[in-house]
Amino acid sequence: MPATPSAPASSLRALWPVAVPVAVALAYASGHLGWYLTTPLGRVPVLDERENLALAESIFRGTLPAEPFYRASGYALVLASLRSLGVAAGALFSTALALGAVLHAVNAGLVALLARRWFGPGAALAAGLLCALNPVLVHYSTQALDAVPALTLFLAGLVCLAPFLGTPAGSGGAGRWIGASMFWAAATLMRPNYLLVWALLPVLALPGWRTRPGRRQFAAAFTGGLLFLATAGWQEKVSGVAGFLPWQGAYNLWAANQPGFHGRYYTQHLSLPPALAEKNPARAESMLLYQQETGRPPTDIVAMNAHWHAKFLGYVGQHPFAWFGQLARKFYALLNDWEQYNNKTFAFHHDLSPWLRWNPLTFGVLRIPFPPSASRRPRSCCRSSPAASAAWSRPGPSPSISSGWPRRSCPSCPAHAH
Repeated sequence: MPATPSAPASSLRALWPVAVPVAVALAYASGHLGWYLTTPLGRVPVLDERENLALAESIFRGTLPAEPFYRASGYALVLASLRSLGVAAGALFSTALALGAVLHAVNAGLVALLARRWFGPGAALAAGLLCALNPVLVHYSTQALDAVPALTLFLAGLVCLAPFLGTPAGSGGAGRWIGASMFWAAATLMRPNYLLVWALLPVLALPGWRTRPGRRQFAAAFTGGLLFLATAGWQEKVSGVAGFLPWQGAYNLWAANQPGFHGRYYTQHLSLPPALAEKNPARAESMLLYQQETGRPPTDIVAMNAHWHAKFLGYVGQHPFAWFGQLARKFYALLNDWEQYNNKTFAFHHDLSPWLRWNPLTFGVLRIPFPPSASRRPRSCCRSSPAASAAWSRPGPSPSISSGWPRRSCPSCPAHAH
């Protein structure tokens, strides 16, 4: 009679499909980070990094300007927390880069956990390694918290939901739904387009409405709104204007959908005067264009945002077919590896980094096989199909309101592996 495997041996066998991707991701990201720190951009923060670090320092010192948040406050809150934990201002940038590499390893582990739950240990190893070795994800993990923490929170929310998405509607407790709602709300405070995924939670819980546990789950799906209320109250205290979404979104909506937009990345249309050269170019341009188009000073942010919203809705209403053509170009861009246009881009560093240049694994390669693989049902699945749809749609709705950039698409890795 064969010996029954011991509990520790069984636990190790269950652990290794997750542990291997975590170790590979940490080693790979750390190797690339070691190289990146020797480059000028690895030593000095620029663009979004510089803005987030400045916002974090203002939060830490209590010197926020009396205006609504232009940028999402979530990343800056993480950085300000590091300052509160004793990280010196001069070391904050390098600490953020190192934290990104660690979070990349966490993400690989979360992807492996999801794939193990839905498809088994073999898929867990494959999906985890697809995430760990993806050079786009590795590159962005070594930026100062660019997209990676929000991705971690999104995947953590999916891990919370994974047991329920393979069971009949309304079964189980509400604790994991609270966790998913909180994680996805926190992700929204870092990347506002996660709001679309957070709003999917009540839809997933709705089929169980007829049972008492199902009604608790439905109510739990809204608990992340507490984070939105807290952020809105904080912004009102700072600026006198309540709100939890950054005000940069209104102009970005118009800029990414205006006539002639190619669909891949933000295009600047004005030459900025020297006084504005070091400010966020999209912010400066939105204010200058608003003043040119309306003759009013760009001091009323609510009115300025209403102007850009009205232009977007007016254009879509008058030229719907042209707008659908733009959407088609954006979705085509998502199937490729085009990225942002400056020297922070993945393509720029892919050609320079000895850790990335050999690696052909990119989102353009992974996206194409996803739809047929997602149509295959995971084991013991009743509601896993909406979860897989969430993984695909997370970057999917974004092209309608922004550009077709391929980053932040790691959530589809479990389905790629199937």
